[in-house]
This record gives sequence, C-alpha cells and structure tokens, in this order.
Amino acid sequence: MAGAVSIGIGVIDKDTKLGNAANRALADIRYAQEVAMSERRQVNFNMGSSGYSVTYQAGGYVQSPYNPAEAMVVDFNDEAFSGVSITSTAGGNLSFSSTGAPLLNASPVTTTTSVMTLNGKASIMLYSSGMTELFSTGGGGC
Repeated sequence: MAGAVSIGIGVIDKDTKLGNAANRALADIRYAQEVAMSERRQVNFNMGSSGYSVTYQAGGYVQSPYNPAEAMVVDFNDEAFSGVSITSTAGGNLSFSSTGAPLLNASPVTTTTSVMTLNGKASIMLYSSGMTELFSTGGGGC
C-alpha cells in the first residue's frame, strides 16, 4: 500500500512541476512582449531544451520580474522544474518587436503556431496578434 502511495505522489509531483513550468513559461513570454512594448525595443525569448532566457536585441538580459537583481534566465534543471523539457517549434528564436509584434526566426508571425511544447503534454500557442495561450496536448498533467 505504501508503495502505491509513493508512486502516486511521484506522478502528482511531476504533473505539478509540468503545470508550474508551463504557466511560468507562458507568463514569461507575455512579460517579454510587455517589456518590448514598454521599452520600445526588440526583446528575444531564447529557448533551449532545458530552459530559456530573455534578452534585448542589442545585447544584455532583461531583468527578472520575480527578482529585479537577477537576469531573466529560467533553468528547468532547477528543483522546482526538474524533469521538464522543452521542444521549441520556433527553433528557439521567438522575438517581439518594439511594438510587441511576434517574430519567429526574424519573420512576422502570420498564422497560429506552437512556439513551445513541454514534455509533449503542454503547448504554448502564439497567434499573429501576439496573444498566447496554453493548451494540454497529451495525456496527464498541466
């Protein structure tokens, strides 16, 4: 009985981490867009398989909204998000122009597209308007 409970808790923990990571990534993409518009400069949302960072086009990191003394870098190897991986359908190159318009690989977004999938279960969709949404794409969690 104790073994079944510990396995169940492990699944809940993984699903919780996935949900937290997906919600954080969605919020951070939206924040990158807000920074681009408010500071009137291009902002890049750089994705890798185990995290992402937010930088200015001319160089330098955007400050984290969670701790302004830190650069906006999120590492999914961190305990809070461990076990979550990113697949970037945008090739890791999502940007927002100084007006907040979304760019994929330096080209304007003209169709709805998935820009990030986490663990194959949660997908962040980006619309040509710049709106973003989170969708569950697979079984369990998110």
